[in-house]
Amino acid sequence: MLTLNGKKMSKSTGNTLLPGELFSGKNDLLSKAFHPMVVRFFMMQAHYRSVLDFSSEALTASEKGFVKLMTAIADLNSLKISDSSSENVDAMISNFYSAMNDDFNTPVMIAHLFEAVTYINKVKDGNATIFSTDHKN
Repeated sequence: MLTLNGKKMSKSTGNTLLPGELFSGKNDLLSKAFHPMVVRFFMMQAHYRSVLDFSSEALTASEKGFVKLMTAIADLNSLKISDSSSENVDAMISNFYSAMNDDFNTPVMIAHLFEAVTYINKVKDGNATIFSTDHKN
């Protein structure tokens, strides 16, 4: 079920938001426009069988998380390669697959992605290491 600012989204109540309004910001319900990838990321943070509440605050928080994730991905190419990895990258990857195989559990998957972001940031700051084979995974 979808809700908008805590109220059930329903055409009969006028509590609706079309995708174009969400992406353009041309609505009275949200504070600004949101990129489609941010909205997609926001939607993945809730399990497909749970309630999803659209609000400016929730979408803005998702936007910050999305930017953090994309920044970590961009930083991957500049990581210094070492003789070994300080984290078990294969276990991280296994956690990704386990979450998706558990009834498409995207909220858990995203939590694991942010654990990987933490690791990437540690490698970037010189507080962790990554081996070349793990870097390619």
